[in-house]
Amino acid sequence: MSAKYQHILVVDDDKTFIYLNYKLLSKITGCKKILLKMSGVTALQYLKECDQAQDFPELISMDWNMPLGNGNDFLEEYSKEFYKKYPETKVVIISGVTSEIQSEQIKNYDFVMGFLPKPVDEQTLANVIM
Repeated sequence: MSAKYQHILVVDDDKTFIYLNYKLLSKITGCKKILLKMSGVTALQYLKECDQAQDFPELISMDWNMPLGNGNDFLEEYSKEFYKKYPETKVVIISGVTSEIQSEQIKNYDFVMGFLPKPVDEQTLANVIM
């Protein structure tokens, strides 16, 4: 039986959170291939490489507020460029700032599993992604 996640992408501009999220995702999923990007722009570039290599992540965890490509920009580009080709890939937003506007924006994207506030705890994250 294969694991649910073979490849995970974490996108956040906070190095401390990236480390903590990496540890949580590794523990919860057992995934050995967890890649880290610090902006929506670099994440989209990485996903293009994954597409070409036919090795696309099954899960993307991302921050909402980042200086280079925020969550809304990322979701818009992702939905245009990758969603139809990789409908099984899911996105979870983990952000220090939550608002009704953000909650409304993510409802437009079927591939978003949830919007969690930072700091996220292991059980809450596991409930959403597993």
